[in-house]
Amino acid sequence: MASSKKKRPRKKRPNPGPGAPRPKLSVDEALGLDRAGRTDEAIAAYRAILEHDPKQLDAAMNLGLALARTGHRREAETALTRAVALHPGMAELHADAGLAYESLGLYDAARHAFREALDRDAAHLVALCGLARLTLHEGDREGAIGLYRRAIDVDPLSPDTFLGLQEAVYDERDPEPALEAITHAVTFRPDHLRSRFLMGILLDQCGQASASQQILGRLHPDPTVYRGAIDSWSYVKEARTAQTRLLAPVAETLRFAAEASTLDGLVVELGVRYGISARVIASAIAPSHLHGFDSFQGLPEPWHVQPEGAYSTHGELPDLPDNVELHVGLFEDTLGPFTARHDGPIRLANVDCALYSSIATVFDALGERMVPGTVIVFDEYLLNDHWREDEYEAFQEAVRTRGWSYEYLAFNLHSGQAVVRLT
Repeated sequence: MASSKKKRPRKKRPNPGPGAPRPKLSVDEALGLDRAGRTDEAIAAYRAILEHDPKQLDAAMNLGLALARTGHRREAETALTRAVALHPGMAELHADAGLAYESLGLYDAARHAFREALDRDAAHLVALCGLARLTLHEGDREGAIGLYRRAIDVDPLSPDTFLGLQEAVYDERDPEPALEAITHAVTFRPDHLRSRFLMGILLDQCGQASASQQILGRLHPDPTVYRGAIDSWSYVKEARTAQTRLLAPVAETLRFAAEASTLDGLVVELGVRYGISARVIASAIAPSHLHGFDSFQGLPEPWHVQPEGAYSTHGELPDLPDNVELHVGLFEDTLGPFTARHDGPIRLANVDCALYSSIATVFDALGERMVPGTVIVFDEYLLNDHWREDEYEAFQEAVRTRGWSYEYLAFNLHSGQAVVRLT
């Protein structure tokens, strides 16, 4: 999964509206609900304000951002378009809309919005970094690096820019440029745990084991904080072979896995949501077909701190290429009929469903089709505090039960992905 920053609700600006029944809540009060996590109530308040004054810019933009945060893609698109149209000359509005579109996997719309922002303000930092992330997602490293360099020229003290740059320049064969970039990020924000973690593993890759241990051993006063990430790096060092790749962008890992899968067989994705990964895989395997499985109603049960229903698209299906076929429903309801209709082994499986129970269901249904040469990408294999209890444990259990042997083709310490091939 490619990530983008969550946009905080916009601050109120005076924008008096026409005479109409006044809403119960002001923009300030709606913002208070939004910031308190009472998003559904905030959305209702924003709508009421806009019924009173359709040109209230802050309510209009915050409505679009709130709808995007809660996964209401179509409504968010409509609301953001209307908000930007209220003041199309403001670069900030286009950049904010770009972040929201990016979070929804609407990368074409996000790219357009970031470019619109840069047309109005060529030095807009958010738009430069947003466009850099999308350019990197497309596989254009040099283009992304150039955009990050422009962003650094705008603000040479921005840690987020250096954090993005280190991902764009990362090369396991020469990690020094990435280390240089992340060192800048840590210098400007020494309390940022993700940057310090990445600095620690990059120091290790550069042969500075003692310095790495100092960073990782003192990441936080509470030793339980980030323990999953530190444990992940220890596991990667033990489990990798000389042939195991260390990769950075999510999309690069997916393209690598597709290229490594040479079987004549089925390509499946378990967990589709906004279709971000599905589009990458579909492009990489074309003209072969990708079969995507998702209920589009979110998690069927809680996952650690995430409640049941998290990651829902509220039943909205993503727009996907013609070589993608969606199978909508719970895995236990869709995988059985799928295997009854389709013969052959699994060539490539992108497992992006997080829950141990969901992954166990996948292996129960598809395990017989997973043969020597099958490539499996796990999206949440590493980094989180409970990583050994979820995708990792479900896979290791299948290995024990089915007598599989396997090799790790790649790890991604930025995203938590792992790529394995059954042998």
